[in-house]
Amino acid sequence: MNLELTGMMPVKFCCLVWIVIPNLMTLQCSPQQHSDLQKCNISHAANETTVDCSRCGFSRVPRGFPRNTTELNLGNNNLSSLRNGSLPYLPSLHTLLVNDNNIEFLEEGALQNLPALQRLNLDGNKFNFTYSSLPLGTFQNLTSLTTLRVGRMKMQFSSLTYPDATFADLHYLESLVIDGAGEPVFGPGFAQMKRLKSLTFGSPVLIRRLGNSSFVNFREAPISNLTLSLCRNLIFLDDNVFSPFFELRFLLARDTTPFGLYPSLLSLKGLSGRNMTEIDFSHVHRYDVTVKDVLNNQTLMLTSEMTRYLVTICVERLILRDNNIIVIESSALLQEPFQSCLRYIDLRRNAVNGEPKWLFLLPEFYNLVVLDVSKQLNQLYLGDGQDTNSKDLLGKSWGNMTFYLPPLLEKLLLSGSGAHDRVFKATNIFFHGGEHLTYLDLSYSALIMISWRIYGVEHVKYLDFTGNFFQNIPLTFFQSFPNVMILYLNNVHFDTDLMSNMRSQTLFSPLRNVRSLDISFNSLYKMYTHIFGDLKTLKYLNLSRNVFEDVPIELSGMLNITHIDLSFNSIGVLSTNTRTMLDERVFDSQQFSLDLHGNILSCGCGALDFLTWIIDTDVQFRRFDSYSCLNTEGQLIKLSNITSSFGRHWRYCYARFWLAFSVCLMCVLISSLVICHVILKNSISLKYWMLRLIGFDYCVQRRQDYLYDIFIYYSQHDDYEWVCTTFLQKMEVERGLRLCIPDRDFEVGVCAAEEIINCIHNSWKTVLYVTETFLQDELCSFTLSSGIYACNNNMPKRLTLLYSDAILRHPLPPLLTQLLDGDGVFVLEDLEENNAWQRLFEHVLRWI
Repeated sequence: MNLELTGMMPVKFCCLVWIVIPNLMTLQCSPQQHSDLQKCNISHAANETTVDCSRCGFSRVPRGFPRNTTELNLGNNNLSSLRNGSLPYLPSLHTLLVNDNNIEFLEEGALQNLPALQRLNLDGNKFNFTYSSLPLGTFQNLTSLTTLRVGRMKMQFSSLTYPDATFADLHYLESLVIDGAGEPVFGPGFAQMKRLKSLTFGSPVLIRRLGNSSFVNFREAPISNLTLSLCRNLIFLDDNVFSPFFELRFLLARDTTPFGLYPSLLSLKGLSGRNMTEIDFSHVHRYDVTVKDVLNNQTLMLTSEMTRYLVTICVERLILRDNNIIVIESSALLQEPFQSCLRYIDLRRNAVNGEPKWLFLLPEFYNLVVLDVSKQLNQLYLGDGQDTNSKDLLGKSWGNMTFYLPPLLEKLLLSGSGAHDRVFKATNIFFHGGEHLTYLDLSYSALIMISWRIYGVEHVKYLDFTGNFFQNIPLTFFQSFPNVMILYLNNVHFDTDLMSNMRSQTLFSPLRNVRSLDISFNSLYKMYTHIFGDLKTLKYLNLSRNVFEDVPIELSGMLNITHIDLSFNSIGVLSTNTRTMLDERVFDSQQFSLDLHGNILSCGCGALDFLTWIIDTDVQFRRFDSYSCLNTEGQLIKLSNITSSFGRHWRYCYARFWLAFSVCLMCVLISSLVICHVILKNSISLKYWMLRLIGFDYCVQRRQDYLYDIFIYYSQHDDYEWVCTTFLQKMEVERGLRLCIPDRDFEVGVCAAEEIINCIHNSWKTVLYVTETFLQDELCSFTLSSGIYACNNNMPKRLTLLYSDAILRHPLPPLLTQLLDGDGVFVLEDLEENNAWQRLFEHVLRWI
């Protein structure tokens, strides 16, 4: 038993070492791995795991990628090389992007840990295409690699001889993007790419020459797409340069200026008799279009000599855009098999004047589906040396003009045919043979609609009249387009008087099938409200870039309208009627949207009802986050900022209103109280004033009309001393008032009650000196009652009380208690204060 255990120990120990040591190494490396991947973005979708480490500043390949990574982006870093072991074993990786680094070489075996790699992007690095940069075995065993990009190198090449033995391992490659320079040599190693379908030269292409042997090693590859765009150093193409491409379908040789159209077309010799999908020789012209070059250079004329190889090719799409072609010989393209195979021809941005016969020979292209002759640069050949005949030809009025169309033509683009001061002066235009024509672009063709019409376009569904002149458009004009579904009338200079007149409904009523209508850029500020009332199929209406201040139309007859574009108009708010109309539309159709982008809306306090509607309505507002508005302070802000905090905005607006209202109300209330107080205080004066106003001769009583200013009465027991000394000194001696003092001025032997009554009536004011002894004196009580009765409507305040605080300790008569609560009351003890005697003096002098 012990022997068995002893024999098993080494085995268990080895297993333990095998398990523990790698784990310890993993733990040791994990902090660095975690630090690297913190800069990367790892995302998961379905069965895909993408690790994006681009633009992270890595100078070496980071570690710690998930084992199930399917796409790895290391582009736009500072990697200088990819060494053996730099990339871990990633069995599911199908896409590796290492573009735009500074990689100068790939070490042999650097990609061996990527058995499932399908797409490899090495663009924008520093490979010099030698065996030192791409050594043998670089692409060995990459049996899944189908797409390789090694273009846009940060190197200047005068010529290139590729390491073809390295590329020979790419047996399954289908798409190759590679740099080219000088006269590139593709060695025999490229012959192993027997599945290559697409060959593209990365821009900028520095190729100068391509001979008949340049592509000879691709003869067994099924290349169907060849791209030579941006070969701006090209000076030579052999006639048979393309002959090795037996299955070529797409030849894209754009932007090879100044190589020229003539040698470009002659290079098609090797493709004679082939079937192709597309040939693109856009922007390959060599000379500017001037009269001198027209006379000295035949490349400005497309002749049968130039197209002798082209017309032998059965090509579906021919693109000769932007080549300054002035004249096309009628026989240049009208040869078999070319004319029967052609389905699409693009002659945009040339300067074609052509032969008049062309108008009649177009039907010979009986399979042509798309004809694009838009944006002809006619101004180019109106320069120096223009003869009179050609100038007359351009301004000639053709009368009724007939265009003969190919029988299967579906799309005709004539945009810009009247640009640069060329005005089309036809009476009527007839399109003959347009039974299949569904797309017609006549934008910017200088068509002046006065009394003529266009015929033969009954089947057109897409129609563009942008940039023409419709000021005087006849009301029957749109009867020629009964089936149009998309109509562009932007910037056609509509007459506002016509569009706001009831007759405008007659103009648009024939468009019974229109779905989309564009009337933007017409400077319209009003419309007849029912102008589109007959367009029951209309769904999209573009009224942008006008100067409308509200939705200018009624939607009652437009049963299918779902969107109106009113962007960049002059709308501040939508009226109440408009808002009601839009809400009814939403209620009826359940779907309606409005675009008010570019308008300076109002979000001040005066537009609260409009803002409330925007928040509550079911109308959808496109591009709502970009809406701008002016607030109460005149600042331009985002409308979404207002709607997101509308409660605060509402309180701000109504707080201002209620504050102003409250202040006004308070002012009115205070003014009313002041007025009432003044009226009450001066009621007698007002009465006298009103009596005099209506003619009664009432005079206000004056102090001078009385014998005394003050009749002062007091208790005869103890109070006469203060009156005859202090009061007399303060009021008569110092202030000159006439006093009536009983102990001094009453006649001896006369009844005291009678004297009291006489003195009260002969005095301006009566002052009662109320003390404790005054309350016990019956005669004083009589005087008090008499003084009260002397107060009448003419002088309601003739009685004044001067009392001592001591009386408040005794029960007071009710009549005296009421008087103590009045105005003419002075406290004896307070007379010692400053101005107290003066206030008493002023009170005596007042009338009321």
